[in-house]
Amino acid sequence: MTAPPGLVVEVRQEVPLLPKVAFALISLASLLGALFTGLHLGLAPGALAWRWLLLWLSALALGFAAWRALYLREERDLEGAEAFLEEERGVWRKRAWGLGVALVLSAPLALSLSYLGPLKGLLSLTTLTLGGALALGWPRMALGLAGGVFVLWAWADTSGLLAFALRLLHFLAFGLWLGGALFNLTVNVPVGMRHPQVPAVVAGARQLERFRFVVRLALPTVLLTGLLMASAYRVPLEAFRLFPFSLIGLKLLLLVALVVIFLTCPLYRQCSPVKGVCRLEDLKVKPLHRLDNRGTPCALGLIRATEVMEALPSGVVLELLSKDVYAPYEVRAWAGKYGYRILKQEQRGIFPFRYYRFLVEKP
Repeated sequence: MTAPPGLVVEVRQEVPLLPKVAFALISLASLLGALFTGLHLGLAPGALAWRWLLLWLSALALGFAAWRALYLREERDLEGAEAFLEEERGVWRKRAWGLGVALVLSAPLALSLSYLGPLKGLLSLTTLTLGGALALGWPRMALGLAGGVFVLWAWADTSGLLAFALRLLHFLAFGLWLGGALFNLTVNVPVGMRHPQVPAVVAGARQLERFRFVVRLALPTVLLTGLLMASAYRVPLEAFRLFPFSLIGLKLLLLVALVVIFLTCPLYRQCSPVKGVCRLEDLKVKPLHRLDNRGTPCALGLIRATEVMEALPSGVVLELLSKDVYAPYEVRAWAGKYGYRILKQEQRGIFPFRYYRFLVEKP
């Protein structure tokens, strides 16, 4: 896929806020869940913190490795996206190295969790190997090891096949979500900002679409398995107002907030590295011609715009800039008179440098 001449891609200057908020909420929800389970298992405060840290790092490793192994593909049909994909791989290796070192350093903490029994040595060794696989940049091996780590955690935390299956599903869905969010924040979006070319935008959008599919499955899985695990505690509803059962309610509230964020900003328009584009169907690949009328009176500016539009072929979008206070009314009247379609109207800048920007399509 190649871009037509004159296409302008507007790139954001910073990572959007809502994905950062979502990542913090996911982490906080996991902390509340780990505290409740750890207290139920009789762990001391220090052991509670270590248990959560190991779970959190393992979850990051699971999703981070899954993205590199499953979502970041060659995209062979996109000519011109090679530099974007290669930089993503390079940044992934750097971030994976840091995450791997953190796992290697924290893996021995599992040896201090007495409730793990004979599994604590195996869990510590598996986590240590997982950290090494990430540090060496081996995503498929890291993905398999991260799954194995969570099998061991789920087995140690539960008794009975049903409880084990629920806990494992909960862990895996949480990890795929959390680690994928880390990749978006630290790799996909920042690298996408540095590659404002149409093939790179399409490649990044395809990756995000794969991630959104996973989140659509992970979000209800985390909610449903969490509710089923909570229902196993045969206590009156009034008890959920008291500590530590109140932690369950707080975690559910955080998950509901995440649902709202995902519906509001599932890395679509507001949270794409490219303004207005993330879903592939939102990418309107049209040549864009700019006419800057900010130093021209509106009447004369519209005469210039008419001349420019008459010379442009059908399907081209004119980017029209104007500082005239009456531009919102006069440009709309002008477009209606000639049958042009206004795709976008916005106000930019701060007083006294404020101006209007219109995108007008010639049918």
